[in-house]
Amino acid sequence: MSGTASGIPRATRREWIGLGVIALPCLLYSATAIPPGVPPEAASAARGTLGGALAVAERLPEQLSTAVLGPAREAFTQGMQLNAAICAVIALGTAVVAARQRSSTW
Repeated sequence: MSGTASGIPRATRREWIGLGVIALPCLLYSATAIPPGVPPEAASAARGTLGGALAVAERLPEQLSTAVLGPAREAFTQGMQLNAAICAVIALGTAVVAARQRSSTW
């Protein structure tokens, strides 16, 4: 590939990786319930990112810490799995388009 066509896979991969790594796990985790007993400002920080949940969990008693970290880790894992599946579909679609392009030019 040369010229503009070679830049398309790189640009697409960059955008989807950014979306998947950052947005999908956060969207899944933001929908999880924070257990009662977590202060509202801490709950807000814990819903934002996995890092926020880890930071909040360090300051909580062990039982609350476990209740915050379990769903956060599960949501992050599910988000990464969803991200991998989406990227696989995009890669497969790109391969099909590339194969068709190659066969039509020969």
